[in-house]
Amino acid sequence: MRTALCVILSCQLAAAYARLGNSEPVQVSMVQLLAQPSKYDKKLISVRGFLSIWREPHHGVRAILFLHPEDAKDLFSRNTINVVASQEMIREQKTFDQRYVILTGVFHAAPTASGGYVTTIREVQACTVTAEPDPPQPQSGNTWR
Repeated sequence: MRTALCVILSCQLAAAYARLGNSEPVQVSMVQLLAQPSKYDKKLISVRGFLSIWREPHHGVRAILFLHPEDAKDLFSRNTINVVASQEMIREQKTFDQRYVILTGVFHAAPTASGGYVTTIREVQACTVTAEPDPPQPQSGNTWR
């Protein structure tokens, strides 16, 4: 019985790795994921964004990756990706909440009836706090007056 269980678990693990394909994540921007979600569907990706994690009564933990902190003020922003938070992310919520992070996980793009997509990152393998991006600097000769 124990041998059969080990064989079944090994097959499931092998199938999971096969679905992921290459074990190296695709480095991608949030803009790329939001613009072409079907291109990255079911792929292991690594993306940078502004993470918000909170607890909702009756629903548990919610996590959303935003393009910018300004988007986090509007939960109905289109510049978002849902995140199924890992146990570490839940445990270390104060570390990751309201911070720029680099997330590595499997991206899912589920088509909707209206022609859009519900986007989610699942099976999070890593979540690392990163520095805020530098604000854009005007290039010489391109100043606004």
